[in-house]
Amino acid sequence: CEEQRIDHINFLQVDTEGSEMDVISGASQMIKAGKVSMIQFEYGGCWRVAKRTLQEAFDLLTGHGYKIVRILAKGVVAIPEWNPELEDNYYANYLAVLDRKEEPKADKKIVGIVFSKDRAMQLDATLRSFFSCCKDSEKVDLKVLFTTSTDSHRKQYDELNGSYRQVIFWKETEIKEDVLSAMKGYDYVLFLTDDTIFVKEFSISKAINSLRAASQAIGFSLRLGKNTTRCYMLNREQNLPNFGEAVDFFDVLGFDWTKADGDFGYPLELSSSIYRVSEMED
Repeated sequence: CEEQRIDHINFLQVDTEGSEMDVISGASQMIKAGKVSMIQFEYGGCWRVAKRTLQEAFDLLTGHGYKIVRILAKGVVAIPEWNPELEDNYYANYLAVLDRKEEPKADKKIVGIVFSKDRAMQLDATLRSFFSCCKDSEKVDLKVLFTTSTDSHRKQYDELNGSYRQVIFWKETEIKEDVLSAMKGYDYVLFLTDDTIFVKEFSISKAINSLRAASQAIGFSLRLGKNTTRCYMLNREQNLPNFGEAVDFFDVLGFDWTKADGDFGYPLELSSSIYRVSEMED
């Protein structure tokens, strides 16, 4: 799909003589993103030879908002929940249908969205520094929302995708809908751009706990601090705000952005800040 620039699959039929689970797993990025509407797959004795189980398929698909039915000669039978008796290796066909009323479930409550265009090399530095400095990166589902202007740039992203299997690469189609879709099912979102470089260790959990405790706070910036004395966009020195302890027991600084100068007076930004998804959706 990446090579052919296919952004959505209406119906995916899988009959690969025991390798069905490999195909389904290979499509996991699009499945997690809700971009495969229906998946029909065959199950049978070949699965035992391949050392794969039907429960693997059920867990993956139902975990991302799919309803499962078994296809019979005279119709279909809904399988509302996993039943160990189904693991009998008798040949059968199953159909997984994405329930639009039930968005794909997020295993984690934090999603990170990296915006990127034509800068795969810089994006590589962003991702490398994030995984190097974030002490609890496993708590974040990281997604790259990218677009390209040439085939050469597209190939660079495809190559980079192969180096970061834990990251979902998402080709931009309609920016607003893409962002809303990427945030669905999560409580918090970390916005990043492909020119973000992390240089010190940090904890996502600490940032989230601080934001939870400070209900009056709009967001949590991983960038701003007492050392941010120059505003790059305005190309001038900026006045630091009057800092206070936003959350005493987390040692986090707070400030009133409505009275702040330069970067500190711009509360909604995409360069390493965390926000509540509910407020972004509103």
